[in-house]
Amino acid sequence: MIETIRFPGDVTLHVCRDTRFKQGCLSVQFLLPLCRQDAALNALVPSVLLRGSRSLPDLRAVTAALDELYGSSIGALARKFRTCYGTGFCLSFLEDRFALPGEQVLFPLLELTEDLLLRPAGSGSGFRPDYVESEKQNLISVIESRKNNKASYAMHRLIDRMCREDPSGTPRLGTAEQTAAITPEKAFSHYQRLLKTAPISLFYVGSMAPDALSRKLETLFSFPERTPVALPAPAPFRDPGGSRFSEVQNLAQSHLCMGFVTPVTLDHPLYPAMQLLNILYGSGMTSKLFLQVREARSLCYSIQSVYTAGNGILTVYAGIDADTQQQTEEEILHQLDLCCQGQITPEELDAARKSFRSSLASVMDSPSALEGYFTAALKNGICLDSRQRIALVDRVTVEELAQAARSLRLHTVYFLEGAHS
Repeated sequence: MIETIRFPGDVTLHVCRDTRFKQGCLSVQFLLPLCRQDAALNALVPSVLLRGSRSLPDLRAVTAALDELYGSSIGALARKFRTCYGTGFCLSFLEDRFALPGEQVLFPLLELTEDLLLRPAGSGSGFRPDYVESEKQNLISVIESRKNNKASYAMHRLIDRMCREDPSGTPRLGTAEQTAAITPEKAFSHYQRLLKTAPISLFYVGSMAPDALSRKLETLFSFPERTPVALPAPAPFRDPGGSRFSEVQNLAQSHLCMGFVTPVTLDHPLYPAMQLLNILYGSGMTSKLFLQVREARSLCYSIQSVYTAGNGILTVYAGIDADTQQQTEEEILHQLDLCCQGQITPEELDAARKSFRSSLASVMDSPSALEGYFTAALKNGICLDSRQRIALVDRVTVEELAQAARSLRLHTVYFLEGAHS
């Protein structure tokens, strides 16, 4: 059960009270509309803030303070949701009831977080340039590392082309070029914008009573002169039109990526059916794509489908040999056509339902998993109650699965061809 408490200044606290764990979790997120030019700034600013405050001026001092709080941790967050971007911190800490008698962990950690957030290391009128430059290089390294993972790179190329006119195509971390162009002044200006205009979402998982926690958090997050902006409502996917494109690189393996679009999004009656169809069609080792395309026909080394409900996109990735592209593509479409015809066995349906239940159950295993699941559910408009979600999926019929499959339309195909030099 999630309890929601609202503070002045568009600050919202969600509490998931759970006494099963020794660790607690709290996320602090500033929410902004998805915007391509702000993505790198959103990803960079939390990392710069975590470098130090005026009273804890460097990482060594911050780490020592966290060690004193039973090894608590604060990490940077950079998340994409259906219509907005979340940037901020995630706190992990020992529950107070497991600390030594008379000692507290959470409240001192919150005060340390407030110090990092509101009094960043610097002159008082800006960030330390060396901290900004260092974190820029770290972020660029992370962004560039995608090029070394060719499967991830290929999927990024596909989504970027499909969503080039839609906000959902905003890269979560921005681009290396955007990051390189950030100055300390731009970063600090964006930070001030977050404090003044971004709605704040707090999500707590732990055993503390909501009233005691809310009193402390309301005090800490009562920032002066806040004028939060309204976040955009969900909008239809801006379809730029499909395409087929390719690229050749010196690789041993080729990568085939196929993107489908569907009107079935989060608020569509067929949403539970599409969730289950994705599992049955291509997500996991019991799916049609895995068992038929990979195992039975040996057309690929790996294959998987992913359904993104926020914008109604289903993608299929396959790692293949270059000379099997056409045959693999045809078989992927053939397996989808079988779903459209309702050719789904009771064994396939049962395996897909079991997989859905298992994946949903796994998010209940830790505070951080619960925080991630519930935060995404709240921001994306997904049903929170896991039992209700399971019940909806269990009621999905073969005809509804076929309807969901028939709603899919092939939109874009990207082929990263491997060629030896």
